[in-house]
Amino acid sequence: MLWAAGNRDPDAFERPNSFDLFRRNQADTTFGGGVHICPGRYVVRMLAQVVLETVFAPDVWIELVGDRPTWMAKLFPTAQSYAK
Repeated sequence: MLWAAGNRDPDAFERPNSFDLFRRNQADTTFGGGVHICPGRYVVRMLAQVVLETVFAPDVWIELVGDRPTWMAKLFPTAQSYAK
């Protein structure tokens, strides 16, 4: 299974490579389906809700202190990282 291809079927989705929270076709493959459905889907959704509510709370301020970690540069490359 190719995880990067999940929810990107051009036959199922109008714009498969666009991030669209309001897609009409809600038959996504994020947590599987049928007998292969993810047993932890409710835990993941609950954790995502808690994280998003915490991060976007009006009284929370998050900032990176210090140098950019090396693992972050590999996950989120910039133009400077390609120049090296």
